[in-house]
Amino acid sequence: MQPESKFPVAVEDSYLAAKWVFDNAEELNIDENFIAVAGDSAGGNLAVAVSFLSVERQTPSIAYQMLFYPSTGFEYTPSYEKYGEGYYLTKSTMNWFREQYLNTPADTQNPLAAPLLIPDDVTEKLPPAFIMTAELDPLCDGGEHFAMKLKNAGVETEYVCVPGMLHGFLGMTEFLPDGKKSIKDAAEAFKNRKSLKPVE
Repeated sequence: MQPESKFPVAVEDSYLAAKWVFDNAEELNIDENFIAVAGDSAGGNLAVAVSFLSVERQTPSIAYQMLFYPSTGFEYTPSYEKYGEGYYLTKSTMNWFREQYLNTPADTQNPLAAPLLIPDDVTEKLPPAFIMTAELDPLCDGGEHFAMKLKNAGVETEYVCVPGMLHGFLGMTEFLPDGKKSIKDAAEAFKNRKSLKPVE
């Protein structure tokens, strides 16, 4: 994948990476039944896309997804409007990102780009999830709405909104003590999963 590669190249590359890990689990000395996907922001979007494709293509088995302030759709939400200026990630920056990534406006209606549009019959088969958002983030509502979508479909989901934090705060832990604590909390949530199981 080149930096200028547009949707869905990054999705397919991410899926192939996950499938390679699954297919080579024995060589990597890992359990193929305990593979998780994770990502923050656009990476969270790709993690969900991999989970979606793993259900549609019936491989690989993904046991868990950890999503940190993920991009989940293109609808304007209250948090997008409220925190779209002056809180690090801006609406204009988001628009620029989307122009670089998408080919046409029609891509905004593709579930691989907008996980909130994943059909309900697929959503209910997605892996359990841990979703963390930041209060002062334009993407906060989108992450919460996706957590609700999973919960409403019967998917085991833990949702955490960290108060007073900006988009990308997990990469600012040198300056934000709450960021360090949030990383520990996420690691603890992952550790506490006694028995990760692949989606049937």
